[in-house]
Amino acid sequence: MFPWEASPVVDKDAQRAKLHDFGYYREKFLRVRPREGGERIPFILNSAQRVLHARIEAEREAFGMVRCLVPKARRMGVSTYIGGRYFHKTATSFGRRAQVVAHRSDSAAGLHREVKEFYNSLPPAVQPHISASNSYELVFDVLKSLYKVASAQGGDIGRSDDFHMLHLSEAAFFDNTEDLSSGLLQTVQNLPGTEIAMESTGNGQSGMFFSMCEEANRQQNKGPWRIHFLPWGVMPEYRTEVPFGWKVPQEFEEYARLHSLDREQLYWFWLQNYTIATMNGGQAEKIHRLTRQEYPAVYSECFMADSTLDFFPASTVAAAMVRKPAPSAGALKLLCVDPAGDGQDKPFVCDRQGSAIGARVWGELTNRDYNVQADWLRQTYERFDMDAILIDVTGTGKGLVDATRLRMARYGAEKVVAVNFAHGAMNDTLHGNRRSELHSKFERWLQGDVSMPNDKLLQEEAAAYKWGVGGCRRDEKSRLFMTPKEKIRAEIGRSPDRLDACAVSMAVDG
Repeated sequence: MFPWEASPVVDKDAQRAKLHDFGYYREKFLRVRPREGGERIPFILNSAQRVLHARIEAEREAFGMVRCLVPKARRMGVSTYIGGRYFHKTATSFGRRAQVVAHRSDSAAGLHREVKEFYNSLPPAVQPHISASNSYELVFDVLKSLYKVASAQGGDIGRSDDFHMLHLSEAAFFDNTEDLSSGLLQTVQNLPGTEIAMESTGNGQSGMFFSMCEEANRQQNKGPWRIHFLPWGVMPEYRTEVPFGWKVPQEFEEYARLHSLDREQLYWFWLQNYTIATMNGGQAEKIHRLTRQEYPAVYSECFMADSTLDFFPASTVAAAMVRKPAPSAGALKLLCVDPAGDGQDKPFVCDRQGSAIGARVWGELTNRDYNVQADWLRQTYERFDMDAILIDVTGTGKGLVDATRLRMARYGAEKVVAVNFAHGAMNDTLHGNRRSELHSKFERWLQGDVSMPNDKLLQEEAAAYKWGVGGCRRDEKSRLFMTPKEKIRAEIGRSPDRLDACAVSMAVDG
């Protein structure tokens, strides 16, 4: 019972309605520390918090519960927002239980201090009674509610408890993800009114948070979890006055055009990159992969830290995907095909002109008839004034090569190039077969100032190629062999047709 409920004069229903209005409650009663320091101020949402609040409320209205994943840039106030949201629910409602889990003990201590400040900022009239409790719990004994903070590093997570709300802060940095998925996430039942929020900056392409984000993104938020990505550009505060005479490095010019940044935003981003790049052995005029991961502008940049096991470094793949396609003038225009074998796979087609893949052609051929495909290839060849058509002839591709050559007879049979991955490598001292040679050439191509479509499936295919047992390897003669295609298919559920088409494009120098 709150003090005002005992008064016969007060309109209790109106007061309760105000208390249960998070916007009113937050701005009226809660206080937060401003970014620049100083005395606490009313909790007014910043732009990133407003975006996230609107999305979470829409999710709650649509599904009756919240199961959200929030990959984000640094210092956006997301943990503060979720902390305030859950505090409000436990401090104003009967029988509500919330748990917040941080990735480290010191982070847990900071989150608990924040929520204690929330409680201390409440005026006595709306401050619910708390019973004696340990330093990481607020037990609202009259309301029979609980707000608990724990560390993923400790043994106090409370897997046996039942909660209505669960917040995992910096979830990409949790170590014991198996325990979390099998235990902690099960403490919240799939009931109306329950909420689970997992938020984090990126930490490479591994772990529970990365896997869950990728799956939610693949399902386009139509599965049980919804992804709410927050780019750094959503924060208007992320800008700095530009000093006179500052010359924009070329890579930053391209970045600004791609993401529609003004000069003050770009200079702010350059400053962040300067610190990160110089501390990690990089060059200030080049955008460091860690800068993209700490301050992602698009979702694909969230998980860019390279694994030493990656054959195709995640950062180089993602960097190529965010550059604006710019075909190299004077380079050969190549139309490249990875034919489909049996099953669910579809033929995939792309073009390459020098440093740009997919600037004109990028997609699947839906008709599996070789004659129909050959007609389309000839028409596309003519439409874009291509120089050659490259077709992977490994396995079932010979039929398409023959059909295409018939239709291309007027241009000369040499315009249709058969590429056989199973053949011996041109340089057989370095590569075990043509497939490994062309994939290796594609990996080196990615290291340049190149561009290709921002395609999540291509990114997934590239990430599946790993060094190790059963993966990419070198034999006793140091010759490279790629991960068997069957293993890639088993891992991602399909043939890596997009990446193979890119590799096919490397068969002719352009």
